[in-house]
Amino acid sequence: MPETTENIIEFMYVQEVESDKLLDRLRKLTKTKSRSATAFYRTLLDLILDELDAGTLDPADIKQFVKQQLTRSIANDSLERAIFLGLEDDLNDIVRVMEKGFQFLDPEFRLNDLRIIARGRMSKYALDNGVKIADRMAVDIQNIARFYTGKELRDTAELYLGNATTRLDTVINDVLMGYDREMTFLSAEKYGLTHYKYRDVINTNTRFFCRQLVSLPYCYTLEQVEKMKNGHKLDVRTNAGGYRCIHGWSAGKVGWPGFKKPFPEKGRFVSKIGPDESKAVTVPQA
Repeated sequence: MPETTENIIEFMYVQEVESDKLLDRLRKLTKTKSRSATAFYRTLLDLILDELDAGTLDPADIKQFVKQQLTRSIANDSLERAIFLGLEDDLNDIVRVMEKGFQFLDPEFRLNDLRIIARGRMSKYALDNGVKIADRMAVDIQNIARFYTGKELRDTAELYLGNATTRLDTVINDVLMGYDREMTFLSAEKYGLTHYKYRDVINTNTRFFCRQLVSLPYCYTLEQVEKMKNGHKLDVRTNAGGYRCIHGWSAGKVGWPGFKKPFPEKGRFVSKIGPDESKAVTVPQA
């Protein structure tokens, strides 16, 4: 199918409007999506408290105990299943919307061969952060176990389960958004699209990094995207501006609507610190 102006505009519309509507719906469902993962941490917490009550676990050994439990959970995939349980339909919806857009350019376009790659990358992200949440909870319980026992310990520990749930909401949100961004880059590479532009709105909560990119008129090659840094030690390709970022990438070719101005091949990237932020970001120089 030739890349007519009409087909290109339809493709861009699905990428930017239909995809954003879907992701907005998924973000609103984040808390319900994290229930299975919360159950994993509930089981882990109850196991710690039961061992403490029985006198078979020394409070000083809680961190090591949790490490052993996590090793088993990763080996049998139970932590990964807990985080992704209930997300598969949402991941499929992301693929469906993306395929719908690309099919304006190529009716035969399918993404089946790319799903495993994107899911694998987000699985690693989810597992890494799932382990961090468990480690943090272990430190918290180890600290309070020095002062409380029995019911007082259990009641106080509930607060830290709540903290873990809050962090899980962030992980679930980032898995869904990251999967969408990964599929955008993988699909673009498959179809031969060469440039990317940063999309979405600016509001009062927009990070300095995202504000800089949204306000610039450029589109970028993948190599240029990978030179950017969001200040969170997370790659910009998958994580955009960082944890819970709402922004995404659109793919296209130079000359398409919104892709009229490619960032110069020898353009500079500069390190900046936003007025209300403490960490430096690396962004294209305007």
